[in-house]
Amino acid sequence: MGSNSSELGRIAADPLLGITVALRGDQQRYIEAAIEGPDGTPFQQGVFFLELSIPTDYPFKPPSVRFLTKIYHPNIDQWSPALRIVAPNPKDPLVVDIGKHYEENEEDAQRVAREWTKKYASR
Repeated sequence: MGSNSSELGRIAADPLLGITVALRGDQQRYIEAAIEGPDGTPFQQGVFFLELSIPTDYPFKPPSVRFLTKIYHPNIDQWSPALRIVAPNPKDPLVVDIGKHYEENEEDAQRVAREWTKKYASR
């Protein structure tokens, strides 16, 4: 778990733009993160909270990631491994209904994404 500690220290010293991380209590296996919605997207002005669980055999197995904040995005579900919010790709959705909505009416899907961001991810 020593490498986990040094990686978290590196991220804390040189944070990624729009992402903050913190250990949950004194447990190095559980990390809380917050991602700011990118400007120019329906997710702007939102902050999305996640929790990461680092397996004991990390780095041979990846962390599990769980979104704590609801997000209307076809490629992010509650258990998504995403650590960045990127442009929706409705052709390869994790959430089929949202992907279909984006394909059929992108403008309306973005409206719903803005509403969800305001409702669930307001600062």
